[in-house]
Amino acid sequence: MIEDLKEATQCDRDVLLLRPPGHPERPTSLSNLAHSLLRAYGDLGDPSNLEEAVQHSREALKLCSQDHPSRATLLHVLANCLSLIYDKSGNIQHLDEAIQCHKDELIWYPPGHRSRPNSLNDLGSCLFTRFEQQGHSQDLEEAIQHFRTGLSLCLPGNPGRAGLLSNLGACLESQYQYYCDINDLEDATKLYREVLLLHPPGHPGRPMSLNNLGTCIRAQFLRNSVEDVEEAIQCFRESLLLCPSEHPQRSLPVHNLSTCLWLRYKKSNRVEDLEEANQLNRDALKLRPLGHSKRMLSLTNLAGSLVALYEHREDIHYIEEAIQCLHEAIQMSLPNHPALTLQWSALASIHAQYHQILGPVSEPNESTRLFKKAVNHETAILKDRFNASLSWISVEKGPTLMDAYTISLELADQYVLVRSSIASRHQILLEVPATLATNAAATAISSGNLPRAVEFLEQGRSLLWSQISRSRISLHRLEKVNPGLADEFAELSKQLEASAAPNTVDTRPLYSIDDEAQKYRRITVAWHDVVDRIRQLDGFSSFLRPAAFLNLKDAAQQGPIIIINIGNHRCDAIILDTFGQLHLLPLPDIEIIAIIDLYVRFHTVIQRDKPRKGLIEILRCLWDDIVEPIVKKLQELGIQPGSHIWWCPTLHLTMLPLHAAGPHRPGKPNLPDLYVSSYTPTLSGLCKSLQAEVQDQSSSATSYIPRLLVVAQPAVQGQTEIPHVREELQKIIQVASPVDILQDGNATRESVLSSLQTHPWIHFGCHGSQIIDEPFQSCFFVSGQRLTLVDLIQAHLPDAQYALLAACHSAAGDWRRPDEAIHLAAALQFSGFRSVIGTMYAMADIDGPALAEAVYKHMYRRQDEHDGISEVVVDFRETAKALNIATRALRDSGVPLERWINFIHIGA
Repeated sequence: MIEDLKEATQCDRDVLLLRPPGHPERPTSLSNLAHSLLRAYGDLGDPSNLEEAVQHSREALKLCSQDHPSRATLLHVLANCLSLIYDKSGNIQHLDEAIQCHKDELIWYPPGHRSRPNSLNDLGSCLFTRFEQQGHSQDLEEAIQHFRTGLSLCLPGNPGRAGLLSNLGACLESQYQYYCDINDLEDATKLYREVLLLHPPGHPGRPMSLNNLGTCIRAQFLRNSVEDVEEAIQCFRESLLLCPSEHPQRSLPVHNLSTCLWLRYKKSNRVEDLEEANQLNRDALKLRPLGHSKRMLSLTNLAGSLVALYEHREDIHYIEEAIQCLHEAIQMSLPNHPALTLQWSALASIHAQYHQILGPVSEPNESTRLFKKAVNHETAILKDRFNASLSWISVEKGPTLMDAYTISLELADQYVLVRSSIASRHQILLEVPATLATNAAATAISSGNLPRAVEFLEQGRSLLWSQISRSRISLHRLEKVNPGLADEFAELSKQLEASAAPNTVDTRPLYSIDDEAQKYRRITVAWHDVVDRIRQLDGFSSFLRPAAFLNLKDAAQQGPIIIINIGNHRCDAIILDTFGQLHLLPLPDIEIIAIIDLYVRFHTVIQRDKPRKGLIEILRCLWDDIVEPIVKKLQELGIQPGSHIWWCPTLHLTMLPLHAAGPHRPGKPNLPDLYVSSYTPTLSGLCKSLQAEVQDQSSSATSYIPRLLVVAQPAVQGQTEIPHVREELQKIIQVASPVDILQDGNATRESVLSSLQTHPWIHFGCHGSQIIDEPFQSCFFVSGQRLTLVDLIQAHLPDAQYALLAACHSAAGDWRRPDEAIHLAAALQFSGFRSVIGTMYAMADIDGPALAEAVYKHMYRRQDEHDGISEVVVDFRETAKALNIATRALRDSGVPLERWINFIHIGA
């Protein structure tokens, strides 16, 4: 076969000699020879064949008119040659020209032409390659579009189908890496499995089909279990067996197998895996000589395994070789190559960790310089940049640690925001270290910068609520300055918020274009562009930037706020007083592991039949180590007994009953006897409630009595009946007026959502459910339906004031991300309610009537006005005090401890 190919090529050369310049058939002969040379390269691997083919193709194209019948073939051959040359040289200009040739070729193959699928496949492949080199999402989206269109033209049985399936799978796998949509990874895996069925044992395409499937399974391992990495290793080993040493793509399974073994080593610490991975990295490097487009990836992998080997053998030569590998990788990478972030970060970590043993090889501040380049490399995968920032934090000891935390919190926000729905953002958020914001704050505290500590906490906590709330920012000032820009921002924000409703069931056809995801990304780009333009206006430079302390200190205008920061290396209370001053109170007797242990104990104890003894121990711990020192500090600051205070705890302390702490001994006051406690997840959330409160004060509390909506649903299908709800309703009617009621069959999801628009006060008496795995599907059970957390988020209620949620788990957070405050009470606060009463865990139904009666007696109390005339005073700002009175009344009436401490107040 090879001899026949050589003879055919020589014949084409002889024909060309017979057709000198000017001969009318010379373009055809040039085309035939170029095609033969391309085939010869495929079988013989001689690079000179490619260069000659390019030369003949260019000459032929110059001789061909725009409508010459050979033009499409010439464009195809030239594009393929340039693409292959790029693979060897890494010269991006060759790839750019190949893409243009493929686009020109596609014009010759309109819809319906039998060559169109192959032309789409070739163009998509080149676009995807350029995306891998430069990270421009437009190239990836265009490639996916071409592959999907090509597939729609290739029914099962078409010989070109396997290639399109493989290439689409590669694009979706890469899109998963950038945007973290698990649907992309699952679709890619399905595509690769289909290709493998088309390539049974003995098929020449089977080695690469196994390799491609292995890469997807490897990615799943990072999300799931060890079984995935074992299957991936098996795929790569089988692929490698089918790729002889001269196979042009042998480097792929070699490289990927090394990566899998490295991942398994990181999990199991098996040195055998590390040693094999290191050898495979060297083998891959030999298969990727200087100029190879993927050589820098092998160099990066080899550097990683060398550093790990040093840890086992302590031979400095491993570190020196790793540095050489990374320097070479960086030097050969294009300026915009996404992998540069990995290389800079790896090199920075080496300089930071081994600075002392490297001596003069490692310059002072070299690691900081490299980390800054890594985290600011805009064409890199966001996850890689974020991970680089975490690596920087882990090794930084100097004054730039604050800089590292600043960029890391910014990248965490961007990383989470790549997903359109809040449910998917929550899943990504689980990958962000829970202590990132609190450790940043602890660093600021250690440096004596308390305002920056507060800003760090505000920026890094309740991230999901912060992201959603950006679409609801007041635009009054902007409308006066630039109404057009205000309208543009409002419309894009509306579209982004519409994308936030999570879809828990993936109903997309396997090969359909993910229009919604691409639409979201386009809207996001446009939204950021508008925000940038707004920031260029005079007086708007800080528009939607993280809140500065100057704008947060007003949160304490009604009473002091106690921020309790739980860091890995220190724990502190920061008290923000009503004058906007910050006061630091170190808490040396607590540490993060003790708080987590206390949380576990608390949530274990409350499940018991007789939890009193265990609860008292926990409440005393909270009092002794945290609350009592804070109370003493408040007294030093002149905060009078009975004053209203706000707690802003962090991490698992958010899920502990600080409001009920105390010695719980006869004759000694507990916290409820000293102060009225409220909680706020963030200072900006409280500021929002207080700002709305200021607007409400335009009409006095006595001139307006809001209508109270009571949603009473004692029985729904699938849930046990709540027998005391009707009694609770009667108690409310006796002391509150005016009251509107939705109960039984009238309390539907639609009727409740509609009534929320017209009732600023609401009381829920029904079943509540917290769904940990899908927190945005947590709900109230109303007539035949669920009123979900998402429903409440989407309700925009600017006139809402007060809500009492007499339902189980209505203020119960997620232990995995406690600082996010993802619960029903928080959703109501986000939708507009300034003041919310909720429950930390399952509520005893029998307490509903007594609680409601006591709360509303205070809320609707009469007070003497001038001339001895009494009048009903209704003010949602009395909610915290009403709850304090009600829970103390429950306590004094003999209600068990675990029942009255369940109720908490959030907001103003």
